[in-house]
Amino acid sequence: MGVALGTMKKSHAKLGDTCMIMGAGSIGLSTLAVAKAMGLSKIVVCATTNGRLELAKKMGAYATIATKEQDLMEEMKKLDIINGTSVKLFNANAATLLESIKMGALGYSGVMANFHPELYVELIKAHKEGDEAKAEFLQNMIGYFSVTECQCYPVNSKYYVSLDGVNIGIHTRTRNPAELFDARKMEIEQMYAFTQSVKEKFNIQ
Repeated sequence: MGVALGTMKKSHAKLGDTCMIMGAGSIGLSTLAVAKAMGLSKIVVCATTNGRLELAKKMGAYATIATKEQDLMEEMKKLDIINGTSVKLFNANAATLLESIKMGALGYSGVMANFHPELYVELIKAHKEGDEAKAEFLQNMIGYFSVTECQCYPVNSKYYVSLDGVNIGIHTRTRNPAELFDARKMEIEQMYAFTQSVKEKFNIQ
């Protein structure tokens, strides 16, 4: 919920605005709840899983788009949520971030930002500056890394942060820390090491 609150605050959205949320995981649905509470009028949720979209509808989404079955741009045109509106588009799916940025998304609001948020900032910056080769490289990297979410999140994200020298435990309310066994720890350590090498290569702070 903290990520969702922060995202909506940064969006400067106001009563009556239109909002599109890319992804219907825990962050996406939390963002939907916050947007509803803020009084946004047309809140559209996009996701690949029909079950999550049904949940979004029950939570009050104005419309949903099943991206596996529907063309996103065509559905957006049908819903008339871009032209003449103050649409605020934030992506909660790492694999589709660059594509959504090209379509006008303002930023990223997904759980993978708990690992290496600086990479998402750099990807958006590279796209805005016209360095598409760099943006594509970073997209391929974070898209692949996003499978980590299926490992034992959020235990693994807390372990990742600890590798940066932050004094933090790996206990969570939702997952057993024992799920992060040695092989999984190695995967996170290798992801961390690769991230550091890429940050050094591109001088990312």
